[in-house]
Amino acid sequence: MDLTPLFPSFLGTDMLDLDNDEILKAIRKAEKNSDGLSIHFNGDEPELQKLFGEAKLRFDALHSMFNLRDDVDNQIYRAWANIGPHHTTTEPHHHVEIGDALFCAVYYPLATQVGYPIVFMNPNLTQDAVVHDWVRDQSKPSSLYLSQQWRIQPQTGMLIVFPSWLYHYVMQEDRIPLEKDKRISLAFNSRFVKK
Repeated sequence: MDLTPLFPSFLGTDMLDLDNDEILKAIRKAEKNSDGLSIHFNGDEPELQKLFGEAKLRFDALHSMFNLRDDVDNQIYRAWANIGPHHTTTEPHHHVEIGDALFCAVYYPLATQVGYPIVFMNPNLTQDAVVHDWVRDQSKPSSLYLSQQWRIQPQTGMLIVFPSWLYHYVMQEDRIPLEKDKRISLAFNSRFVKK
C-alpha cells in the first residue's frame, strides 16, 4: 500500500557553527534596555547578521522546496531573546501575527541544561479523540503520523525552523528549575515581501 503524508507540517533542525559568544554579548547588551520580559531586536544588529543570514538560507531552501513564487522573498522582520524561564514560552502559542508570515525559527546560542524541551503540538486536534494513549505502544518511538506532540531537546548551536501556525511551548519540569544562565534562545519570524 502506498502511504501519502497528507497535510503535513514541517520542522527543520540544523546545528550552526557561529560565534555564540558574540550573539550572547549582543543579547546581554540589549537586556539592559529591555522591559524585563523578552529582549527585542530590530534586525540590524551586526552581531546577529551571520545568524540571520544562515536562517535565511534555510528559509529560502524551504521556499523553493514548497514551490513558492520566485519573485517573493523571505524577510526576517521580528526577533527577540529569552533568558532562562519565561512565562510566555511555557504556554502553548503560535506566531501567526500577519497574514504573510510563514517561517519562524528559534536559535540557541546557549543551551547547556538538560530538560525543558521545546514541544510542538499536532495541529490536528481531533486526532487525540480517536488515538488514545492506551492504544499507543509506549515502548516504541512516536509515529510521525500519530504523535500529538514532538519534543526537541535544545542544544547550543541548534536552529529550529517551523511554520508560524504550529503551536509550541517550553515544557516545564517541576523537579528541575531552569537556570537563567543555562538556556538563552533567540527567536525570529519572517514574512513574504516582493523582490
